[in-house]
Amino acid sequence: MISVGIIGFGRIGAEHAGWLAVADGIRAVAAGQDPWGTHWPDGKVIPTHTQDLVLRIPPAPTPEADRRLVRETGRRAVTG
Repeated sequence: MISVGIIGFGRIGAEHAGWLAVADGIRAVAAGQDPWGTHWPDGKVIPTHTQDLVLRIPPAPTPEADRRLVRETGRRAVTG
């Protein structure tokens, strides 16, 4: 078992959530499991808990078409 320490003896608050998630991920990998949040169903929104959006977009046939596709997809994501 890997021991993951938390610095300090105060209450664990919201500011520690990221470190706790990392510690849980380390423990899962050490146990031979996949960390939470590494597998998402196709076609579902991936929550990032930030203001980022992650989309799976197949590449277009040409670099020019790919740039256009990424730009159009980004505009649709921003404008809705």
